[in-house]
Amino acid sequence: VQIGGGQQGIGDRIYISRKKSPRRFLDNENEITDILEKHFGFQILYMEDYNLCEKINIIQNAKVVMSIEGTSLINGLFMNGRDSKLISLRSFDMTEHLFIICSMFENIEFLPIVCDIKNKVGDSAFWVESDLYLDKDYLIKKLKEYEIEPIN
Repeated sequence: VQIGGGQQGIGDRIYISRKKSPRRFLDNENEITDILEKHFGFQILYMEDYNLCEKINIIQNAKVVMSIEGTSLINGLFMNGRDSKLISLRSFDMTEHLFIICSMFENIEFLPIVCDIKNKVGDSAFWVESDLYLDKDYLIKKLKEYEIEPIN
């Protein structure tokens, strides 16, 4: 069920950016979003720019949602199913809570991409405060593995 109207100009491949966040963002996001936009047709979104109804409409129409694991990916739970893909950028030591949450929803495939920790905060390897780094060649390899085809 659609809430209100659809969002004009937003495709079915969404990258939810945390660039406006003071912490836990993708350190090389400009490089990664350039690849996602130009070669894979992703739309880059900042969810804080939308109200709840707009967020739900955007995510309901998405086939692929990618973001750093955490609350940004929880938006993926509004996906409409139909073989949707939820791609999680995460460090190796992130908890597995989203695996459990996603397993409750039919037809949403949860697909992790493990990133390096960059700008580590604190003495532990705990990921909550630290930024991530994603190698561009590894990203392309994983998207191919996850059957996310280039648009060109």
